[in-house]
Amino acid sequence: MAPAGYLYETTTFKINADFTLLALLNSRLFWFCLRGEANALRGGEWRLRLKRQYIEPLPIPQSNDNSRAELAQGAKKISGLAKERLALQTALTRRIPDLCPPGREPKLTNKLKEWWTLPDFAAFRAEVKKVFKANIPLADRSDWEDWINRDRAEIARLTAEIAQAEAQIDSIVYDLFDLTEDEIALLESAV
Repeated sequence: MAPAGYLYETTTFKINADFTLLALLNSRLFWFCLRGEANALRGGEWRLRLKRQYIEPLPIPQSNDNSRAELAQGAKKISGLAKERLALQTALTRRIPDLCPPGREPKLTNKLKEWWTLPDFAAFRAEVKKVFKANIPLADRSDWEDWINRDRAEIARLTAEIAQAEAQIDSIVYDLFDLTEDEIALLESAV
């Protein structure tokens, strides 16, 4: 049953998890385990059907308060950084339709929806010209270029910080399971 004011069109799953469990469930080790158990969905081997029958048997290691606190702190940090990154990505994405001339449908391509993956401003400008059949007005180009370069650099910084926090979580999880360096290398080559 959905909470008041919500309607779910498809089957949904909810897990009540604290940040420690969230960190465990998002670690490389747990994704390695899930890949061996859960059914893959269309769209790639990392899109998994995460049903109860696949999640419940996952081993939750015994840990001390310090390890749980470090895992929770890492998950909170990643969550905050991801929210910050998403805000930057969506703020500019919402403004891209402003570049579309009046009377045209401002339909964004995947390249424009993921503008931060384009190599430089010239590629962004070329994509805008291709999609909207109009160039960015000369008076606005410098502002757009500055905005894109600034936000792209910040997104890259946030992404690197997220990767660093994920690596720290993985290290803690590996320690909790007493994995050897060879086991870690094997797991990381598979994930």
